[in-house]
This record gives sequence, structure tokens and C-alpha cells, in this order.
Amino acid sequence: MLSPKQVETLQKNWGVISECLSCKSEVRVYDPLSTWECYIHAMNPDNPDEVVCIINGETVEVSIWSLKEIAALFNSHGDSIRVDTSYRPRLAKEVYKSLRKDKYDGQ
Repeated sequence: MLSPKQVETLQKNWGVISECLSCKSEVRVYDPLSTWECYIHAMNPDNPDEVVCIINGETVEVSIWSLKEIAALFNSHGDSIRVDTSYRPRLAKEVYKSLRKDKYDGQ
């Protein structure tokens, strides 16, 4: 799912920098049939299955997920999630702010 360069960058982002959202969200994965999406911005160097990401689903949240769990997701048509090859890395705190603004403005 991730390139070696992405893995290297994500592992460098692990720790305080990812907790503060002061690094770039390097990868966006999404479900083409819904609005669900996940922006991965850090990976545990000691456990490469563990990633920190911004999940945009029913709510917008920062969470620790498993890459295996993300890769195993599928929608009601049986399609698996996709990596957005057109996505360009953006500062995680800006991604988070933008998603929250889009979801919660006007409520």
C-alpha cells in the first residue's frame, strides 16, 4: 500500500511531531463510494503496522490504526479502499482544520 519513501517519511514523523499534527499527512486513502477517507501522517518505527492518521467518517478524529485493518476495509459493493495517487502531502493540522470546517460549519 505504501512506497518505501513514504514509509521512511512516516517513520520520521513518529512521536511528538505527529501528536501535534506538525508534520505532513503523506498518504490519503479513501472509499470511492462514500465520503470516508484517511490521511496517514506517521508510522511507528518499532511496529510498521501502527500508523497515526486523521479519519474523516461520521466524525473527524485523529487516531492510531493498523495498516492491516485499513487495507482490509471494503465498502458495500465489496470494493477495497484506494490510495489517492493524485494526493500531495499537506500539513496534518491544516488537513484536520479543513475537514472539521467542512463537516461542522453551519451546525
